[in-house]
Amino acid sequence: MNTVRAGRLAINVADVSGGSNGIHVEANGAGDMIVASSGTVTGAQYGMQISNSISGNLTITSTGQVTGIGWDAISATNSIGTGDLVINRGGPEFWTSPPTI
Repeated sequence: MNTVRAGRLAINVADVSGGSNGIHVEANGAGDMIVASSGTVTGAQYGMQISNSISGNLTITSTGQVTGIGWDAISATNSIGTGDLVINRGGPEFWTSPPTI
């Protein structure tokens, strides 16, 4: 979790898996957030669960397979304040439950 008042948060990963989520990021500070994965991402619930709560752009780039076994492959929120939400996908996405919108 990023609670810094201002600044950019950048996360780069290759292959990753997790008990609940492959990647889980919550940013509560002002500034852009960039999450990039170049390999396989797998989570028991979400492949990626990413939230940007204050202000700034949220950019997610994934070139590998993303799998959310229980819910969505990618769940992304850019909620309070201003900023763009951009998801760039280059690989397949899989989930076993219906996706939520």
